[in-house]
Amino acid sequence: MLEAPTETRPDDRTATSGFPAGLLSAIAVFLVVVSFAAGIVAERVVFQGGDEGRSGPSLGQIEQLLSDESYYWPDDQEAQDAFRASLDYASLQGALQLLVDQERIDPYTAFLPPEVAEEVARQLSGEYEGIGVYIEVIEGLLTIVSPIPGSPAEDVGLLPGDVLLAADGVPFTDLSLDEAQLLVQGPEDSTVQLTVMRPGQTEPFMVDVVRRKIDTPVVDYALDPGSRIAVIQVSIFNDKTTGQLDAALTRAEADAAVGIVLDLRGNGGGWVTAAQEMIGRFVPTDSGVALYEDEDQAEGNELIEVPILGGGPELFDLPMVVLVNGGTASAAEIVAGALHDFERATVVGVQTFGKGSVQRVHEFEDGSSLRVTIAVWLTPDQTGLNGVGVTPAVEVQRPERTAPAEDPQLDRALELLTAT
Repeated sequence: MLEAPTETRPDDRTATSGFPAGLLSAIAVFLVVVSFAAGIVAERVVFQGGDEGRSGPSLGQIEQLLSDESYYWPDDQEAQDAFRASLDYASLQGALQLLVDQERIDPYTAFLPPEVAEEVARQLSGEYEGIGVYIEVIEGLLTIVSPIPGSPAEDVGLLPGDVLLAADGVPFTDLSLDEAQLLVQGPEDSTVQLTVMRPGQTEPFMVDVVRRKIDTPVVDYALDPGSRIAVIQVSIFNDKTTGQLDAALTRAEADAAVGIVLDLRGNGGGWVTAAQEMIGRFVPTDSGVALYEDEDQAEGNELIEVPILGGGPELFDLPMVVLVNGGTASAAEIVAGALHDFERATVVGVQTFGKGSVQRVHEFEDGSSLRVTIAVWLTPDQTGLNGVGVTPAVEVQRPERTAPAEDPQLDRALELLTAT
């Protein structure tokens, strides 16, 4: 996605700067297009002030020279303020992108101007407008990780692996990530024409997508009538996830479910706190950690323990399967990895995305934010997944053009549970 997925929920931990911290997980930008539910793991730090009293980051010396000497420096104060903001934001974005291109930092370290940071924040709060896809930059291309269930993107047939080339005729190759995001997102009922390249096809195609409010539940519950197995699908880890998960688990108990399929396919991540809480619904808090964070590249350094969080329904004994695919990322991989390591669930599907780094989010008063990768995370067995992903215990493919009513991965999960 374009740098994910977001912010919102406070956490008990405190960032090293001493400011309030929250944890966030996500692939990258959670476009709504969406881009980081989905995806980064992050700690939030709110700055109360900026350089030399400015509310946001500044390139003071260059700015002063331009204001003194540039032929193009605006005359009125409002235009000057806009010029300064554009200079600051573009300089920061360009500098970080250059470091990414030089492989000095990872693509999850990024600066977001106010309008993008605001959109990302809305998405992890569960409220946003757009086309509804998780997008990641893969080999320099804006690639759909997965459409959100029930979204406009899914309605028009966009698929995981589709590459977005342009919006309304404007190529993404000439734009920054933030500029591309702003072209795709937009107000409800407006239309964007996307140019798309699909793997296996020789020519791109165009599709019109009508943006709308993405207001689908993040947790979906169904009881398989034949087996009495509860199927719980979780699409993102945001502010609504834990409450809706608890409601689904309460229904499973009331339905006397004999097993659980936790479907994390296409889940691009979100709040790590929600992942900790999800693990705590299936594993006792004294079983170990939810994950470890490694904040130093040096070998032999001490790992930080991130605990399992209890509360809500406790279904510690029901047989369980976790479904994953290539769109399962970040916080969703934390859950899948933990439930696998604790031997609490059988992981079924295909290799997950492999987003295993942690970002700290610094928020400035002007609404912009800076995300800095501060660590990588490991599963409870201290297995690193960054760039690798979770390997399912039972590999089951689901061909790209499988009809919606046909789901060999879910079928296999139900088979495994009914055999226990």
